[in-house]
Amino acid sequence: MTSLMVAPSTYGYHNAHSVGIVLKEAVRRAAAEIRRVQRTFEAEEKVTPGCDYDIVTSADRAAQALYLRVLRECFPSFGIIGEEDGLNEPCTLEGLEYYFVLDPLDGTKAFARRQAGDFATQIALVQVREDGSIEVLAAFVCDIISGEVFGYRPESTKVHRIYDLAESDKLSELDRSRPLADSYAILRQHPEAYGSSLVCRLLRPQSRGGLFRNIMIPNGSASLTAARAWKGEAAVHVSGGFRDCPWDVLPVVGIYRKLGFVSLVPDPAENRFMPYDYQLSLEPCQRAETVLWVHQQHVTELNAWAAAV
Repeated sequence: MTSLMVAPSTYGYHNAHSVGIVLKEAVRRAAAEIRRVQRTFEAEEKVTPGCDYDIVTSADRAAQALYLRVLRECFPSFGIIGEEDGLNEPCTLEGLEYYFVLDPLDGTKAFARRQAGDFATQIALVQVREDGSIEVLAAFVCDIISGEVFGYRPESTKVHRIYDLAESDKLSELDRSRPLADSYAILRQHPEAYGSSLVCRLLRPQSRGGLFRNIMIPNGSASLTAARAWKGEAAVHVSGGFRDCPWDVLPVVGIYRKLGFVSLVPDPAENRFMPYDYQLSLEPCQRAETVLWVHQQHVTELNAWAAAV
């Protein structure tokens, strides 16, 4: 009997395995729905606090409606929070706070400009503890074009990269021993935009004292940007100065933590990177800090470089 056996139905209780199966199927169906309307969608501007320009498309709404239908049928007592149209349904489980948090289309602007392969759909199952802290129990991210699914079910120790129904890799077992000096860093903005002199020095070319072989700055889905670190294409993911929305952040942070990555912030006064307590929330908030996600085995190496500059 697992700790997630909480929701009785006509056919008994859900457990961690059945939850994982439903969530994997949900992201696949949402991705298929978005692909179905990829050539016929309509877009309109929407107002998002802290964002100069944002849009929503009929594909976002169609995928969110699909998620809602699946989740209401399978988990009628769980809360649901989604990006579009203020979706926020309460949890009605007695003495428990479980929520599904979903982003029906991550990278909407990339999707609207028909940018190849840089948009995703994602969902997380979270529990709000008695002390108010949030644990990401499960998370799944689906690359809409490739069909790859990244994620883990409740109570699992592994993160999988699932290619189809029969094949997958265990990202948790990926060899991450390559030195940072022979690796790449992935960013969401140009290095100078982060406002940290230590981070700017870190991201310089190696010929000018920087640490990494090179940097990558993709423009599209935030979760697929993070997936480059999950897959080992990059060793460090730098982000900062952004509006932190639960539907964007919770699946990504859940997978990072499950893979053994830690969050750090620069301390230029001491020339080091300090552990950062990345507090999760079910409400959007502004996060001013520059945050580095790096696998725990590279923290000593990173700070050895910082101490030497």
